[in-house]
Amino acid sequence: DKQMSFDTVTEAVISRLLSEQPYKTPGQEYTALFLDQQSRDKLTDTLDDPPPGWTLYADHMTVKFGSEGVPERYLGPAQCKVVGVALNDRVMAARVETDIPTQNDIPHITIATAPAAKPRESNDFSLDDFDDVDAIVLKGEVRPEFREELQKKRPGI
Repeated sequence: DKQMSFDTVTEAVISRLLSEQPYKTPGQEYTALFLDQQSRDKLTDTLDDPPPGWTLYADHMTVKFGSEGVPERYLGPAQCKVVGVALNDRVMAARVETDIPTQNDIPHITIATAPAAKPRESNDFSLDDFDDVDAIVLKGEVRPEFREELQKKRPGI
């Protein structure tokens, strides 16, 4: 009898986990922790300015790239803590500590890029590339980001 209830519970847990499997959403480019305006300002005011002529981003930490979603429990208000900064001749990034599982080996926020550089180049930094900074706690919301031209291809539901 105990075995049956154990099996029933196990089945329920497995069923719940399977229902949390990511699903694809056409038009979704990525899911990220998007910083609120106050946190963006705090970040850009606290860190050194990127070199002149660079494109400023400093607005999100990518959680997962592509059209696959993340389990719903990770969506919504969240925070992260900036603990380091890396800079080379192409990209500037802030290393963050967070409870949100992310696809990137080193969770980070791309601060800025040089002309012709891509934000994804922040992924090329190793832990040794980051200089420690006084922790900066940032707040925002984890949500998907959609690309408009992909959005237009979305089927009606």
